[in-house]
Amino acid sequence: MSQPLFSIVMPVYNMENYLQQAVDCIRKQTMNDYELILVNDASKDHSLEICRINECEKIHVVDLKKNGGLSNARNEGLSIAKGKYILFLDPDDTYAHDLLEKLDNAIRQYQPDLLIYGLKEEYYNANRKVEYEKVIEPRSVLNDDKKSIYTHVLELESKTLFGYAWNKCYRTELLKEKGIRFKKVKMIEDVQFNLEVLPYVKSMKTLEIDPYSYAIRPNASLTHQHLADYFELHTTRIQLFIEEYEHNMPELLEACKQTMAPIYCRYLLSAIARYDQPDLKHWLSQIFDSPLFQMLYPYMRFTGKKKWIYGPIRSKNAVLCIVAGKSAGFVKEKLPSLFAKAKQTR
Repeated sequence: MSQPLFSIVMPVYNMENYLQQAVDCIRKQTMNDYELILVNDASKDHSLEICRINECEKIHVVDLKKNGGLSNARNEGLSIAKGKYILFLDPDDTYAHDLLEKLDNAIRQYQPDLLIYGLKEEYYNANRKVEYEKVIEPRSVLNDDKKSIYTHVLELESKTLFGYAWNKCYRTELLKEKGIRFKKVKMIEDVQFNLEVLPYVKSMKTLEIDPYSYAIRPNASLTHQHLADYFELHTTRIQLFIEEYEHNMPELLEACKQTMAPIYCRYLLSAIARYDQPDLKHWLSQIFDSPLFQMLYPYMRFTGKKKWIYGPIRSKNAVLCIVAGKSAGFVKEKLPSLFAKAKQTR
C-alpha cells in the first residue's frame, strides 16, 4: 500500500467489550486513505482475537507479548506508522464517520503541523445508557506564528482540550524527526507529550467540530487514585506548563499563571474528595504554604461561579475547602451527570 494520509494508532488492552465498535467507526469513514494500527498490549481477554478478525490490508495488528502500558503501545504504533499524519485514538470511544474527511479538508487547505478538534463527553449510567452529553469545541482558528499558537493553547487548556492526545492529528514526520515519544507516566502522559510537541509546531489548526465521543463510564476511571498519585501528578502537569512558557514564551508567562490558577483549584478540590486520612487540615496547611500555591495565589481572583466554588481556597479556609471538596466528590460519585452539568465553570 502506498503512503496513506493517515495512520491511526489504537492501543488495545482488555477492550473486548468496546473494540469492535471503535474499529467499525474507522471502517465506516467517508474517506479511506488511512491505515489502522491495532497494538494489542498483552490483553488477557479476547481483544487479540477481535484484532485478528479485523486484520486486512488497511488494518495491521501488533501483538506485544508483555504488557508495557499505554505509552509503550502508542510508541510501538508510532514507530511503524507510514501515514503523513497520525492520530492516537482510544478503543473504548467512538468517532464520527466523517472525522478523517474533515481533517483531510483542513489539511488540503492549510497543511498544518497539528490539528485539534472538539469532543462530546458522554456520561453513561449503570445501565450502559448515555445519561448526559456535554459538547466541548474549540474556536475554528489557524495559528501560524509562535505567540498566537501559545496564546491559543492556553485557551484550549482552559477548556480541557489541550491535554488529550486523541483529539489531535499530528504531522508524523515532525514527531519522528524530533524523536518525540510518549513517556511512561500515569495520568499526564498526554499533556506531557503535547507540551513536548508544542515548541516545534509552526502551524496549528483548530476545528469547531466534535467528532470524538469520549465515554465516561461508572467505575472506569482513575477517580479513586491515592492522593499522592493524583495531586502530585496534576501539580506536575501545571508546573510543566509554567516551565514551558517560562522557557519558550516568557511574554505569556503571566497569562499562563492566570490560566493555571483555576485549574490548580479544580485539582485541589478533587484531591480533597479523594483524601481519606485524618490529617487533611494539616495537609492543606502545607499546600497553602507550598511554592506552587504561593505562585498562583495572586491569580486566584475569580468571579461568577468560580468565585463561589473556589472561594474557600482563595480564603485559605481549610474547613470550608474540605466541605467543598467532599461535597463535590459525593455528587460526582453518586450523581455523575448532575456533577457534569454543575461544573460548567471552565
